[in-house]
Amino acid sequence: MINHEYRFIFVHINKTGGTSIERVFCANDAELDIPEKHATIRRFSKLHPKEFQSYFKFSFVRNPFDWLVSRYFWSKDLIFKCYSKVTGPQIDYSFEEFIDRVANDRPWCEPAAWSLTAVRPQLDRLTIDGKLAVDFVGKYEQLQTDFDKICEQCQIPKVILPHYFKTKREHYGSYYTGELIEKVVTKYACDFDTFGYDKTPQSK
Repeated sequence: MINHEYRFIFVHINKTGGTSIERVFCANDAELDIPEKHATIRRFSKLHPKEFQSYFKFSFVRNPFDWLVSRYFWSKDLIFKCYSKVTGPQIDYSFEEFIDRVANDRPWCEPAAWSLTAVRPQLDRLTIDGKLAVDFVGKYEQLQTDFDKICEQCQIPKVILPHYFKTKREHYGSYYTGELIEKVVTKYACDFDTFGYDKTPQSK
């Protein structure tokens, strides 16, 4: 998302609270009407080179363990059912099968290319030539606090963020076994290391 009024570029990583932020600025727009909704910082730099140099650039990330659980249950409720109507037998992967596919770069829904893109490491969306290319990375776990900092930086009137697309599930830590933990830590090592997340899932 790019906003010319407040001169910022927002890299919306899926399932990190980004829709709540977008609705502050595009309250009357359908979700899919937001230009470059999930564009990487690399794409923004190419599409808006002048603004890229001067606008404040930010994003939000999420603990990979929690992020994948959220992605799984959101997909189970919506994407699996949607594509099953088109492709035939309903897709109904277990969480274990989902993580195995993600860890081994195997498609977990159609279109296959999208399914792989949707779960690539979060850091990959925020780098250019291997270097972090945004000015601020907030965390989903402290969404409101970090968004307040962004509002201050960009002189945006502070607002309380709404919560969209909340999934119904147990605490994320309850879904992981030792083998699944190892797969996620290996796949998302750069996210754990760069953003300082614990490589052991936390209990509730």
